[in-house]
Amino acid sequence: MAPRASVGTLAAATSALTVATYLIAFVFSISVLFSTSIGLDLFHSPPVSLILGVFLYETRLPLQANSLTVYFGTVLVFLTCFVLAFREDGGIVSGLRKLAEGKIARQVPNWFAIMPLVSSSLLLLVTLENSVGLPTGSLLEDRPYVRLYSLAYASVVEEAAFRISVLGLLVAARASWHSYVSGGTALAASTTINRRVRLVFLGLLFPDQAKLETGLQSFRVNGWSGIHWSEWAMLCATSIWFGLLHLLGGGGWQVGKVASASLQGFAIGIAFMVYGAYASILFHWYFDVYFYVTFLAPAVLGNIVSLLIWITGILGFWILARAFLEMTRPQNGASRNGLYPAGQSSISAEA
Repeated sequence: MAPRASVGTLAAATSALTVATYLIAFVFSISVLFSTSIGLDLFHSPPVSLILGVFLYETRLPLQANSLTVYFGTVLVFLTCFVLAFREDGGIVSGLRKLAEGKIARQVPNWFAIMPLVSSSLLLLVTLENSVGLPTGSLLEDRPYVRLYSLAYASVVEEAAFRISVLGLLVAARASWHSYVSGGTALAASTTINRRVRLVFLGLLFPDQAKLETGLQSFRVNGWSGIHWSEWAMLCATSIWFGLLHLLGGGGWQVGKVASASLQGFAIGIAFMVYGAYASILFHWYFDVYFYVTFLAPAVLGNIVSLLIWITGILGFWILARAFLEMTRPQNGASRNGLYPAGQSSISAEA
């Protein structure tokens, strides 16, 4: 077996094992409500004000709800994202096969197939930052039910505030305007409200798909140039603000958290632009809920997760770096940023 194929096979195997720990953590995030006092603590805690995240700002609504009810609401959101992550872009089995065969540079793989590589690599970078003397601090809140609720709620609200309502709205506006002025696509030719609503919906939740349907350059067809300069600018600005708010908001974070949170925000934003809101929410869930749940779980799960992070992170650096170089090098008439031959969609490329 060629060395490259061996690396791909090992990466696919560790990614599959890591996704299995995602499922275990998700199930444990529910079972912990009944196996510990967390569920009763949430149920008996005072009603909480619902928070709306929009345009980089979180505002309290004049609505209150029981904490346990809200927590179950976030669980339903995460469950929906899990289902989409398993099914989109050909499904996880197809994605793992592409990863094993070293084809992720030419075709966008399933999110769950590469999320372990991206997240573990990013986590190792954050660990390196901590090791060079930039303290990030930690959350001061030590009540398990409050921390679990806050982390779960933040994974949804912050994605709405920093990615969906900003980057998503920008794509929706660009796609709507392009369809209006071009008049050359089926979507632009339709004047029905349903079509217009669909375009806004896609822009907010599946931005790359909105570009595909309106004829804008998209990541799946044009690679990195499928992300417009205005989107890059907004992505950088929102990522930096995302990092700064972790420091300005208090809660125990220190100056080193600005760099790590900004880097995480940038990576989450890329996932949103390429895959959609379900991917960015799961990415956020990984850094917040997943790690706290593994902390609450039996030690054996934490040990397995730590081992997988190191293995998958190192493999991720190697595979993602090679994929990036291949995507930026024209091959066999491909567009300059790789991925697919010019004018060819992901659907036709896989046919």
